[in-house]
Amino acid sequence: MRNPLSVQHLIMKTNIVLVLLLCASASLAAKVFHVTSAKGTYKMSYWEAHQACGIMGAHLATQAELEELRQTNFSLCACGWTLDKTAWFPMTTAVDGCGDAPGLHQCYWQDHWDAWCYKGDSIGDCTTALGIESGKIDPSQIYATSEYKHTFLIFFSNIWSAQVARLHNKDMVNAWIPAHHHRRDQHMEVDLEKPTAVTGILTQGASRYNVKMWVTKYLIKFSKDGHNYKTVQEGGIDKKFDGNVDNDGLKRNMFPEPVLARYIQIQPLEYHNRIALRIELLGCDLEVYEAAQAMSRDIVVTNVGGEEKPPSADVFLTGEK
Repeated sequence: MRNPLSVQHLIMKTNIVLVLLLCASASLAAKVFHVTSAKGTYKMSYWEAHQACGIMGAHLATQAELEELRQTNFSLCACGWTLDKTAWFPMTTAVDGCGDAPGLHQCYWQDHWDAWCYKGDSIGDCTTALGIESGKIDPSQIYATSEYKHTFLIFFSNIWSAQVARLHNKDMVNAWIPAHHHRRDQHMEVDLEKPTAVTGILTQGASRYNVKMWVTKYLIKFSKDGHNYKTVQEGGIDKKFDGNVDNDGLKRNMFPEPVLARYIQIQPLEYHNRIALRIELLGCDLEVYEAAQAMSRDIVVTNVGGEEKPPSADVFLTGEK
């Protein structure tokens, strides 16, 4: 029986790798990296891959982000889960047995793969899903200014509430749609129950009776006390985030700087057909963020430009055979 790496050793090793890579080049294209289970190649379900990225303060990459990595001339003939709940591998040249052509190639012949993880520009291990998709964040923590209620056959109705607006929700009623979609003062809000470092957001739209709906522009507001709110800015100007381009695709936006807050509001500005949102927030506990800040002030990189190469970005999760 193999003696696997301890979780503590894994986390320490992962931090060192990422710090070296990020310090070596702030614009490094490889925010996306490949992760394999210690149990072997292609041993993780989707949610195990999701958890594997989370251990490293990262999050599953989207298919679009993996394609962006491929465009930097990166190839790896190894299938990994993406946030789209599909598995892919990137190739820049034609290789026999590896898709036989350049491009992103889908893996579909089984249900366990490796993982493609995404780590944003924020300091430390702070690109982890905060729990809207997984259900860790309770419905009572998610609310909105108004919700669309559809009544049919007199006795039946459904409510497109903020509580169901979770990433990848596939139910018939699966997104937040406000009652007054034409008003720009509509918003949904998440109460994280304690001050948290929030570094980004993922959004999806929805469809209703074959009508496809999504948000194309929105603001992010935040507060520590639920009374005094500020808007995320860039260059001293309120940042209007670009939203989705279809109803089911994923759009990730990382904030210019981490937001330290308990309450996060998403305020749609522009939309296609109607406002419709499914979301996930990214970030980490405030203690993790503050520890990473302290560590970054003490780090001195001595091997950039020298003979020693930084370690591989591939890491291995604990497990036994």
